[in-house]
This record gives sequence, C-alpha cells and structure tokens, in this order.
Amino acid sequence: MVRDISLAVSEDIQAGEVIKVIHSLGDDLLTQVIPFDLYQGEGMPPGTKSLAFSLTFQDHNRTLQEEEVKKLQSEILNRLREKFGARQR
Repeated sequence: MVRDISLAVSEDIQAGEVIKVIHSLGDDLLTQVIPFDLYQGEGMPPGTKSLAFSLTFQDHNRTLQEEEVKKLQSEILNRLREKFGARQR
C-alpha cells in the first residue's frame, strides 16, 4: 500500500530529519519513504514550507489490512506533530 503525506513545517527542518523519524516509527511494514515535493512561497505562512512524502507499506508474507496501515500512518503523523510541530496539509 502506498500513502502520500504532505506536511507544513518550519523552513529550518530538513527532509532527512523527517524521513529518519518516519522510518523509526514505520515498524517492519514501512519499506520505503520517498520525498517528492518541497514548496515554499505563496499560500504558505512566512517561515514555513511544505514537504510531501510517499510511504510504501508492505509485508512479504501477508496482505496488509487497511486499518493497520491507517493506524501506523496516524502514529507517524502524531509523532511528526510532536517532534517538529508539523501539521498535515
């Protein structure tokens, strides 16, 4: 399963820092995190930027259930909010 997330964060936060936190919470089910967008400018509050990531969840032994991926994604978003003050866009 692939899920995209878009976050508004302070402009001093690096995508690599966010990726490390995502991987640390991804359990064995998160197999890939790919940054695919960075936006700063019109529509963003001063001092912030938007980062977007594609998350791939996979288990080689079974089919993942929607609810378990939703729960893991929610945990990731909560942790990013706590650590970086990120808000989902």
